[in-house]
Amino acid sequence: MVRSIQITDPHIDFHYKEGAANDCNFPICCRDNGPELLEVENASKAGKWGDYKCDIPAITLESMF
Repeated sequence: MVRSIQITDPHIDFHYKEGAANDCNFPICCRDNGPELLEVENASKAGKWGDYKCDIPAITLESMF
């Protein structure tokens, strides 16, 4: 029996930026939100392949295919 995996609703952030804060004062973090960006104290940095608090970067989706 062959099983298939379906990706039905990928959330991709085309503005994702590695090293950006994953917790910030904007509705969407893990991206360069400009000079007014205020990081929350002890925020982690977004990794190359994504962060669990943010939508995935395009590079992650591309690597899945």
